[in-house]
Amino acid sequence: GLPGELAALAAAGYGPDDPGLKAIGYAEFFAEDPSAVAACSWSSVALKRVADAIKLHTRRYAKRQLTFMRALPGALWRHPEDSARIEADIQAWLRA
Repeated sequence: GLPGELAALAAAGYGPDDPGLKAIGYAEFFAEDPSAVAACSWSSVALKRVADAIKLHTRRYAKRQLTFMRALPGALWRHPEDSARIEADIQAWLRA
């Protein structure tokens, strides 16, 4: 669906210089083949390269986020499924 969405945005006049299309998931299409974006003409090999680039850039972005978050003083790290502990931490923070 993403190639079609990007083709519709290109048809509406948006391009690689628009801020939203510089985001991970869009920029990789323009980097691969800018002329194929509007036409939505992607080979399976090109789509594989785009998908691989999106995965790589997503992993790198997540790593930068973790580096930033680890540097925050007093940050609490909780597993997302540990809802009881998260709720207890929130309640304790609200009481403080």
